Amino acid sequence: MPDGKRPQIFLDLSTIKSLSLAGALVLGAEIHRWRAQRGPGLRARNISDWNPKVRRLLAGLGFFKLLKVNVPRRTQREMLADEVTVLHMISSTELDQELLQTTMQQLSAVADVLDQDPSVYGALVEASYNAKLHAYPEEYEYEFPPLIRGWWATASW
Repeated sequence: MPDGKRPQIFLDLSTIKSLSLAGALVLGAEIHRWRAQRGPGLRARNISDWNPKVRRLLAGLGFFKLLKVNVPRRTQREMLADEVTVLHMISSTELDQELLQTTMQQLSAVADVLDQDPSVYGALVEASYNAKLHAYPEEYEYEFPPLIRGWWATASW
């Protein structure tokens, strides 16, 4: 741009009818990649026109926080009435024991309420360990090299 300012780029998901938890996590990771590479010039647009289920899922994941957008009041009310609860996205480039322990404690508390075996959440530690050790091989020739060699996780219940 002639004046040295970057153009504003807008994210409008109003045409999206449904979004899986895994898809939302990948979207969040790509938004994080965008912001790391190009700065904070990405903004959400027409949030009130987004499908309510998509909006609730993204809000529950912490997606609006990632975009530095306030969650609309309507979405906050919708989230309280939702049947599905989502754990905020977590990410790290390390095997952060404190982060993993806190997350496992949260998930174990949920497992107790739902009469589930909380030991299954040890898979979170295993998955992050595998991502750290095996997801980014040094000898691999990337078409789009990773900017952040980390892992992302979420959960829903």
